[in-house]
Amino acid sequence: MWQRFALTLYLIGAIAAPAFGQAASASVEQKLRQEIEGVFTSWLDALNKADGKAAAAFFAPGAFAINPAGAVLADSQDYVNRVEQQRQRNAKTTATIEQVQPIGSDAAYATGPYTATSGPNNNRSQAQGNWLQVYERRGDAWKIVASSFTQAGPPKKVGK
Repeated sequence: MWQRFALTLYLIGAIAAPAFGQAASASVEQKLRQEIEGVFTSWLDALNKADGKAAAAFFAPGAFAINPAGAVLADSQDYVNRVEQQRQRNAKTTATIEQVQPIGSDAAYATGPYTATSGPNNNRSQAQGNWLQVYERRGDAWKIVASSFTQAGPPKKVGK
């Protein structure tokens, strides 16, 4: 009788352990996604406000950023100037996160599509493409260590 009880407990443990591990893993992945989404959304908000210093603050020192305008060190004055020039071009970028993937315990990458619109209200152009950012945990904060926004196809005219 005791052996059956012990076997039953063992089988319950053997069945429940993988399920518990999967639930814990899903919880960790969900937390990671929320943290990365928070950083990405805040960075995108600074970008759309054309606040170059705030946008640059999301990057780690020496981080590299590539976009259709070219490559730049994201902690440089050149990056700050590029972001602030978006105000003159009336530029706005929308983007969504499709995937967040951990790289070890203190790094992750995120990807998704974006749309950038610029120009006067009645003669706007729109570019679309895909983006990739690599994040690294620095202390208690996530920092962007590499960013790439790649345009897919020529810009399109929108508006009248």
